[in-house]
Amino acid sequence: ARGEVAIVVADAWQQRGVGSALMRELASRCRKVGIREWQAEMLAENEGVQRLLDRFGQLEGRDFPEPGVMKAVYRLRDE
Repeated sequence: ARGEVAIVVADAWQQRGVGSALMRELASRCRKVGIREWQAEMLAENEGVQRLLDRFGQLEGRDFPEPGVMKAVYRLRDE
């Protein structure tokens, strides 16, 4: 099964591990209910989000549906 992952971390809380904590919890819950892939849409230049998603999943494919936007599918890593 595939889910869509989306998180927002306020600027004041970025680089403090909040995104990682949220992704860790989302990944755990997804595994419990049988979700094995994530789909995400982001700004193509947002390398921080891409690195975060890479920590929790293997990039399976990506598409650029419009300028500056990337859609990506990640296979969720086992714990």
